[in-house]
Amino acid sequence: PIWLNDFTLTLAEQDSRIVPTFTVYPEAGVDDYVEEALERGGACVKVHLQVGKFSATDPLLSTAWAMLEARRIPVVLHAGAVADGSGGQEWCGPEPVRRLLGEHPGLRLVIAHLGAPDYDDFIDLTLEHAEIGLDTANVFNDPPLLGNPPIHRRVDLLALGDRVYFGSDFPTIPRPFSGQLSAIAGLGWGDDWLRKVLWTNGARLFDVDP
Repeated sequence: PIWLNDFTLTLAEQDSRIVPTFTVYPEAGVDDYVEEALERGGACVKVHLQVGKFSATDPLLSTAWAMLEARRIPVVLHAGAVADGSGGQEWCGPEPVRRLLGEHPGLRLVIAHLGAPDYDDFIDLTLEHAEIGLDTANVFNDPPLLGNPPIHRRVDLLALGDRVYFGSDFPTIPRPFSGQLSAIAGLGWGDDWLRKVLWTNGARLFDVDP
């Protein structure tokens, strides 16, 4: 992903509104390009286990994870197995994430899509680990995109209010941005929780003055 990292980091260098983001893959040279990305201001990593079809604990990633852990770089980790016909589900689920945290307990993980479709397992995992957060991308949609959202975990998601982050996947996923905002607001879980999810938590994660 060297060319992809260069593209995203260059965008961030050209527009201060963009969080400098990069990715990793278990391959020769990964340690070098992670170090380069960090030197260029990389402040967030996105990793998609199902699309990449690899183990989060592949030994080739060990040093890269250690660098991200030491520098407390947030890692948006797509670890839920979506049955979309593309394969790769065997690399997903809560257990691979548990193994990763067993090796690198200080990683700041943000589980994409609240771990859909394994909502309950990933909410439980987040309750167990203080460094884990959850993002809302395409979960509380109007209409739903990833099945029925985990409304039944309201008490836990309120308790995790400091570690739930708004995500949209917009414009990659062609669903109206406004639909996600209105659906989250429509939960009626209180202005304080809503303000944290939509702004304060993300600002704190990336050291932006709220």
